[in-house]
Amino acid sequence: MKDKRLSILAENIFWARRKTRYTQLKLAELVDMSENSIGKIERAEQTPSALALYDIAKALGVDINDLYKGLD
Repeated sequence: MKDKRLSILAENIFWARRKTRYTQLKLAELVDMSENSIGKIERAEQTPSALALYDIAKALGVDINDLYKGLD
């Protein structure tokens, strides 16, 4: 069973990416990760590091705190 917090984080990343109209491949290129890793993060199959979250937030043009909305 997936951790609910990780699922919320994953969903927030997914929707932030959709707002930018970036593909997983485009985001992966911007943050120097593989497209497969971005997919796993968005499906809550992989926990991103703090540095990866920072890079993702920056690439998506959102405050990193926005990725944590709903966790409290």
